[in-house]
Amino acid sequence: MGCRGLWNLHIDGKWYRFYHPRARISPPDNESTFRTIKSLCDKPDDLEGWEPVPFPSPIHSNLDYVYTVDLDAGTFTISLWSELEGSTSLTPSATWMDLAKIHEASSINHHMVQNPQYMSSEYVCGSNDKAQAKQFETFEIDFGIPTPMNELQGRFFTDLVFIWRFYVDDPSTWRHDSPVFRVLCIAFLRLAAWDFEVSFDYNVELPISFASIPLWSYPNADVYWFHGYLVVLQDDVESNAMINGAVSKAESYIGDSLLRHDDVRLIVISPRHVAFVELSHEVVLIGNLVSVPPSLIQYTILFNHSFSGLAYGLEDS
Repeated sequence: MGCRGLWNLHIDGKWYRFYHPRARISPPDNESTFRTIKSLCDKPDDLEGWEPVPFPSPIHSNLDYVYTVDLDAGTFTISLWSELEGSTSLTPSATWMDLAKIHEASSINHHMVQNPQYMSSEYVCGSNDKAQAKQFETFEIDFGIPTPMNELQGRFFTDLVFIWRFYVDDPSTWRHDSPVFRVLCIAFLRLAAWDFEVSFDYNVELPISFASIPLWSYPNADVYWFHGYLVVLQDDVESNAMINGAVSKAESYIGDSLLRHDDVRLIVISPRHVAFVELSHEVVLIGNLVSVPPSLIQYTILFNHSFSGLAYGLEDS
C-alpha cells in the first residue's frame, strides 16, 4: 500500500498546496520527494498545479505525511503520526530540516528524517515589558444549569470541533499565530451567540476531507468587538503576566476615554484556555479560567462546561 499525503508551500508570504486526487505521495527519503524539493528551490516561480490556499493544511488521520516547504523561512518540515513513548496512541510529530542543506545534498537520507519531534500545543511568548502591571481581583461566574438551548449549542459545538478536528489536533496549525485559530474562534463565538447567516452557496464540498478548508469570513485581528464583548486572542492566559498583556491590548484598542465612562467585558481566548475579564478605569476583575486541552474529547467536555455561561452573556448583549 502506498503513502498518502500532500504538499504545502510558503513563498513571498503566500501559501500554496499540491496533492494527488487520491492523495498519493512518495515517502520522505524517496528520490521523487528530493527532486520536488530541489525543483521548488531552483524554480520557485514555477507553480503550475499548485493551489493558492489561505493557510497550510495539517496532518490528517487519513494521511501518512504532510510536507511543508517554507522558502521564506528556509525550512522543510515533515509532519507525520508517531507513537508517544510508553503509549500506543498516535500523536502529530514533525521533523524540521534546513532547505539549504537539502539542496546541497545528493539525496534525503534516512538519518535526516528518523528523529521526529513531538510538537507542543503550548505557544508561550514573553509578556510585554512596557505594559504597566495591573492589580487583579477575581470574581466567580455562576454558569448555572445548562438550558435545553445550551445543550443544543453544545451538540453543535461538538459537531463543529469533530468536523475540523484535524486543524485542532495538529499543534502546527492550532496556535495563536495561525490564521486557523482566528477562523475557528469566530465560529465558536458566533455559535455561542446564535449569530448565524443563511448561505445560498450550493457548492459546499461534502463530506469534509483532508483537503477541506474552513473558508468562512473572520476578523483578521487579535482584538475586535463582538456582541458588546471585546474579544482578545492571546497566546496564553494562565499567568497574570499574560492576562496583563491581554488587558494592555484591550486598552490600546479602546483608549482611555471609553474606560472613564463604561466598564468593558473581555473574552480572552488562547489555544488552551478561555478567560472572562471585566475591565474598568480603576480595577481589573478576572473571572473563570476554563482549560481547553488539545485533545478533542477533553476540549469538547470542558468547553461545553463553560458554554452556557459564554452563551448566556452573548445572548444578553
